[in-house]
Amino acid sequence: WLEAELGLVRPDGVVLLGATAGSTVFGSSFRLGTVRGRAQSWPDDRWPLADPPEWVLATMHPSGVLRSRQRDADFAALVADLKVAAARLR
Repeated sequence: WLEAELGLVRPDGVVLLGATAGSTVFGSSFRLGTVRGRAQSWPDDRWPLADPPEWVLATMHPSGVLRSRQRDADFAALVADLKVAAARLR
């Protein structure tokens, strides 16, 4: 379904919300804390697409922010990550 959706939409970039999404795209060695908020290249070795997105950015899932004990800091980090994605779309 992911390949079909990306093939139809052909986005410039993809924002991965949470570790589950990240490990689905990048594999079981994915660790959100090490790549969060930084644009990465699309993993062609795992997901070869005819027209892959130019970038992928992983961040915390919003529901994780709501459950966090440090909600204000995690919310600020989520917003900062989304600003990185928004800047790449301009």
